[in-house]
Amino acid sequence: MAIPVRCMGSTKIKQKTDYRIVFNSKTELDKVVIQEQASTRKINSELEELCKTKWQDIQLEAKSKGSGVWDSEVYRFEKAELNNNLLHLTVSTIPFSIRLAMNSYTDRVGILGSNYAPFGMFTSCFVRTSDEKLLFIERSGKFFSDRKIAFIGGVLSKTEAILSNRADLFNEVLKELSEEIYVESSLVETIRLTSGYITENFNFCLIFDIRLQETFEEVRDTFKKKMSEGEAANVIGITRDQLREFASTLPTKDAIKFEIMGLLPK
Repeated sequence: MAIPVRCMGSTKIKQKTDYRIVFNSKTELDKVVIQEQASTRKINSELEELCKTKWQDIQLEAKSKGSGVWDSEVYRFEKAELNNNLLHLTVSTIPFSIRLAMNSYTDRVGILGSNYAPFGMFTSCFVRTSDEKLLFIERSGKFFSDRKIAFIGGVLSKTEAILSNRADLFNEVLKELSEEIYVESSLVETIRLTSGYITENFNFCLIFDIRLQETFEEVRDTFKKKMSEGEAANVIGITRDQLREFASTLPTKDAIKFEIMGLLPK
């Protein structure tokens, strides 16, 4: 049975607090097919120049804070089709510098319309330990970011990995687990791609649900032993009854992920 896919129009976009679910599958996706094409993003010269100037400002700010910032070709969402647990993702690319800088011009993008939107692709993971705690990271500040607490995951960079199928995509998620909290793939019991949605600043988030074979204490012990100068300074474990209070401390753009996953208690 086909699962309805809600896709974007090309007219004006609603306010930046909105998000739009593209797919939300409660069952295992048997296969993910990824096809790359040329970007359909329309270019507005004034917006492009604003983004280039903003990127220079971001670089200077990162340098002043002693943080790293990088540019590369990252994947851009084009469209999705979901039928009988078979997901077809069509992607293109966008420079990370433009994708990040455009976050500062959400209102302008909303006025221009979805054809001008960045739709940069990234992953956010709900990682559950065997004792039912959800894992999040406290950022170290090594890499430039305005968030102190974050989901495990990251931007999907074509420079780092070519995505052509389910294995490529899932391997990128497993790599984030290893790099951020030192959990190796052998300790992953299940991994599911559950949702994809357009964020309030017109990027595209893929939500993964991951269950580990280890307890939170085991994960934290390994993290403490291996912790280096990476992106995470600490790993945090949140119980189900702590979720609503925890979500309330996060920016709205992160808190809505709990809503999409149906995790907030009534």
